Amino acid sequence: MLDQIYYDLPCSPLATAPKRPTSKNKVFKNAQYNAQTITNDITLIKLAIPIAYTNCISPVCLPTTDDVFNDQEMCITTGWGYINATSKEIRYSTEHK
Repeated sequence: MLDQIYYDLPCSPLATAPKRPTSKNKVFKNAQYNAQTITNDITLIKLAIPIAYTNCISPVCLPTTDDVFNDQEMCITTGWGYINATSKEIRYSTEHK
């Protein structure tokens, strides 16, 4: 479990500063996460101290359980982590359409 969280603020004068520690308020792990296949790999972390929004930091809009997406709709997801279940390489930013 995460005991200490480090963050930085991209696109700010502080971007070159070392990553700063903060603590978490709560961790929301996906109950359907599979470590073998790395499916359903998402965890949300509520920080104990809010981070101010900027032109580079903004809230994310998550779908509700009632949202339905069909094959013709375009969705974009972004994130970071392992490229696939067998990879040892971590990609810091990925985007899928």
